[in-house]
Amino acid sequence: MKKVTMTELAAMVGCSHSTVSRALSGSGRISAETREKILKLADRHHYQPQRGWRVAAVIWTVADFAPDYYMLMLVQHLTLELHRRKFRFFIVPGYDMSLLDNLYITGAISLSPFNRIARRWSAVRPTPMVTVNDYSETVGGIFSVTSNEEDTVETVVDMLIAHGCSKPLFVLLSADTLCSKLRLEAYRRSMERYGLSAMVVNYGKNIDVETWDLPECDSFILAGENLESISSVLHRRFPEKRIAVWRFGDEVNPGEITVNQDFARLAAEAVDLLECAISNPAAAGNRKVPSVIKSGL
Repeated sequence: MKKVTMTELAAMVGCSHSTVSRALSGSGRISAETREKILKLADRHHYQPQRGWRVAAVIWTVADFAPDYYMLMLVQHLTLELHRRKFRFFIVPGYDMSLLDNLYITGAISLSPFNRIARRWSAVRPTPMVTVNDYSETVGGIFSVTSNEEDTVETVVDMLIAHGCSKPLFVLLSADTLCSKLRLEAYRRSMERYGLSAMVVNYGKNIDVETWDLPECDSFILAGENLESISSVLHRRFPEKRIAVWRFGDEVNPGEITVNQDFARLAAEAVDLLECAISNPAAAGNRKVPSVIKSGL
């Protein structure tokens, strides 16, 4: 049986190629009547997209059009992994989702935080989506791959306690994000487990680290990659204190615990979960990826 093409379907319905693409991809920008007509015709003629290729969209947020190392690393590893698994893919900025309206895709991976894209996506598109490091609640049909922040913080506290630290000070960025809340809650649980008092300070850009008045402590937990820049100042001011720092680089300094995102593992799990969501949605489920923790203590 000769396979019908998307162009032939468009001719049968009397509409454009892009309208057929929108109907097949689940876009909400055509009428329900037209979509139903196209889907019935596609089913009747056993329409299938090109065999051997799956098409994925990678949706990301560009913050103020400035370079974002975290996002660039995720995009780099995702594109490598999608290519390795024989996906066709393209990158779409979160502020212009209309680029997807004329394209047929089999799934999407979102790098936009806090389900900003996912909530809209689930309402209008039947194609599966996987979010990466989205620490808000997931919505119907959306799956997530996240770094395991809770276990990471607990491990860091355990390592500091094992090296004689009983007063680790948790330094938190002033920005109130869900990821920060997860890290803070894990720290408080860990300190309670040891019967120790939790000590927390907020850091903002208006604080001068050189003269910062800090409570008495024997170590610091800098819970966020954006806090890496203050670690050298704290080392210089308090050379006897140990520091746990989240950073993007692989270097481990003496007296430090370093925490790195495992970008390669995050990407591999995200693409693997997308494949599962496409072929067997019932078996798909949210996943957590351990961070890479290295000790210079």
